[in-house]
Amino acid sequence: MGRYDEAILCCKRHLDITTQLEDKIGQARALYNLGNAYHAKGKHVGRLGQQDPGEFPDDVKACLVKALEYYE
Repeated sequence: MGRYDEAILCCKRHLDITTQLEDKIGQARALYNLGNAYHAKGKHVGRLGQQDPGEFPDDVKACLVKALEYYE
């Protein structure tokens, strides 16, 4: 567990391939998976700090914002 950066890289490769193939369903899956990977990474890093919900470190906030972008 905890290989979030590797998962994100794989999802980006998946997105690149499906974009080249013009596979809209594959692109949607890749974007959804990217959102999940960033969300999981943000939650994991946030748990490590055991901070109040409003006081996440910047790297956690960045992951969660990135997740939202991919979910949209």
